[in-house]
Amino acid sequence: MRTSFFALTLIFLVHISAFCEALSAPVGIVVNYTEKAIEVSWDSVPCAIGYNLYTARIPGLPLSQRTKVNAKLIRSGARFTYIWDLVDGKRERLIKGYRHYLSVTAVDSVGKKEIECNPSEEKNCDVFEGYERVISDSNVNTCLVDSQRCDTLPLRIKPCTVERFAAFMQGDGRSLMDSIHVHIDPLKTGGCVPISTMTVMLLGKNGIDACRAEGTFLEEFHSFVIVNIRDVQCVLDFAADQFVPETAPVLIPRNRCFLDTKTARFALSGRPAYNIQKLVAQKDVGFSDSKDAELYKAIINPLMTR
Repeated sequence: MRTSFFALTLIFLVHISAFCEALSAPVGIVVNYTEKAIEVSWDSVPCAIGYNLYTARIPGLPLSQRTKVNAKLIRSGARFTYIWDLVDGKRERLIKGYRHYLSVTAVDSVGKKEIECNPSEEKNCDVFEGYERVISDSNVNTCLVDSQRCDTLPLRIKPCTVERFAAFMQGDGRSLMDSIHVHIDPLKTGGCVPISTMTVMLLGKNGIDACRAEGTFLEEFHSFVIVNIRDVQCVLDFAADQFVPETAPVLIPRNRCFLDTKTARFALSGRPAYNIQKLVAQKDVGFSDSKDAELYKAIINPLMTR
């Protein structure tokens, strides 16, 4: 009788273990961005007792090399909100600092032991994907739309051709980005206002009408440029590296400045990403004689006079 009992127990544990191996990986990951947090949700996995959320800077890493976001098993449901990640012992905001890829695992239990099952597909949280390094006619045309519906700006911005804009990006635009990368750490120095000022000045030098905008990106103060290409008003962001390094320049038609929470990509509708609160005309941009402006003058003056 005792032998039969132990045999049944063993069969039961084996059955539980086999069930855990078959536990589905989470799907339906949705990411909502705010200034201070990232809100993540996913579809519930039947029979899971909890979940773990992982982040990685490089896609495709083994689970052991990804960073677990939650300190304790997530038992509150298929959702998690986090503000900080520990990097070398220091707290770092995830939406401002680097590209990251999210994945979720479901957890089951066998007796007193927790078993972590296969991770979900990784969620690419680089919102700028597909809009970076706009330096050719074909890339610019890919970004533009045939018609545009967006609110009218109080400043009229004259349109330029795709060819003229691409030539700027290949010439002075590229030189400006190269100088910014040499002299400015976007995560420390910041400087979105002076960077946008320099961009507007160089566009004017190249005969392209533009204005500087001040407002928010994902609820955080940000300055960027508005340019009109082939009658499509676009956000031109030379300071996007402050949010995701090495993504600038970014070009987004103004009516696509919404984040689709399901795909974490720019779309025609969703949550507003870029919001305009103030516009500064091209003729009014420039630098003062303050000491803070010396760095930016050293960058822009050689480009304006060559």
